[in-house]
Amino acid sequence: MRSQGSIVIGDPEATTAAAREEALAAAGYRTAVACDPKALPSLAAERRPDVALIGAFAAPFDALALCEALRADPATAATPLVLTGAAASEMSPEARRRALDIGVDDMLPADSGAQELLARLPRLVRAAVMQAELARRVETAAAFGRRVDPADFSRDYAARPRIMTVSETGGLLSDLQQVLLLAGFHALPERSAYRAGERIDDERVDAAVIGLADAADLERAAALAAHIRANARLFNLPTLIVGEAIGADDRARLYSAGASIVWSGRAPLEDPEGLTAYLHMLVARQRRRWTLRDPFKATLGAETGDADLAGVYSPAFLRAHLARQISDAAAREADLTVAVLRIDNIAGVEERHGAEAAHVLMQQMADWIAGMTRIEDAVGRLDADSFALLLPETPADEAERVLQRLIGVLHQSEFHLTEEVMEPARVWPSAGIAARRPDDDADAQLARAASVRY
Repeated sequence: MRSQGSIVIGDPEATTAAAREEALAAAGYRTAVACDPKALPSLAAERRPDVALIGAFAAPFDALALCEALRADPATAATPLVLTGAAASEMSPEARRRALDIGVDDMLPADSGAQELLARLPRLVRAAVMQAELARRVETAAAFGRRVDPADFSRDYAARPRIMTVSETGGLLSDLQQVLLLAGFHALPERSAYRAGERIDDERVDAAVIGLADAADLERAAALAAHIRANARLFNLPTLIVGEAIGADDRARLYSAGASIVWSGRAPLEDPEGLTAYLHMLVARQRRRWTLRDPFKATLGAETGDADLAGVYSPAFLRAHLARQISDAAAREADLTVAVLRIDNIAGVEERHGAEAAHVLMQQMADWIAGMTRIEDAVGRLDADSFALLLPETPADEAERVLQRLIGVLHQSEFHLTEEVMEPARVWPSAGIAARRPDDDADAQLARAASVRY
């Protein structure tokens, strides 16, 4: 079974830790356990996990004190932290505010089962993947003479996060609006899930909150969550689904559709601080992801970029960075997939319309491919007619879906060349992928991906 990520479990109850470890291992996660609170920070610093789960330790090394210690250590400062069990469910309002100030990423109350944990972990692991890939990208850029310090980057976000609030039940929508407005959010109400999807496409929002009152609402919520997840620009938009009674099967369906957190068991007005604490965490996670985009982009410049095409890395950088990724993936037993995407008719475009037209078309390909991939996926020029995509912590089947979507969009689109060429051009894209093998180096994995066509 491929590794889903690395998790450190900190819990004072050995039986609880063992049960959690068993569930995570069965799902493909690598785990390490600390039942002694004094051992947890050093274990996390050594393992550098994708996520740390923190249980209800007793003072002076309680869960929040441990979170503060992990945030203070550069080795674990960016590690997603999840409070579990009583550490999450028995919190005073002051403790919740402290957790938010520390930067806790999620809370799993004592009544949360293994399936709830497994449903929420992938987004947290992906955030860790972004952090790890940024560190690698910065190192490779430095080897090419381009210095980037992620600490130099920040964004000015609105003090009041913009939240799309959706429910076709007027009373529930009113309650959600009241809770969010009193907590300092800028709530944007919308009764129609379809209309909410259109607005989210057009407006910049920090998160979506979807209220459920009946089975019809469930169908609409799942459809809206799936719509958000299918949109390349909105893929990571946090989606918090709220309903008083959402069963296990329906929760699983909502998570599968793309929900970030499913909050149920009580009405919004019964626990407004609990509801808004989750929303604050989701917004903070989203904003950290957006801030990471800037240092990622800064690693691409004259020293690292392709000599002819803007917006993509050079072949030399691509190979050097893939070598770094292979070494890191081998040490972590992690997935790493390479994709090679070719424009098979570029030579024909040059023969018919000239070198300038062919260059214009390849530049558009670079722009479109880079624009349709995740920021942590490095896109570079491989040779005259092809690009390579390096997809960290991505299995082959997921990479194949990414490539099929890219090929479909490119194949169905028309591209303007030059003012002298009046007719639009179409491209003939093909692609191949190669998952990392234990004996791979950069050239071998790239060659294997280039030898496949579909």
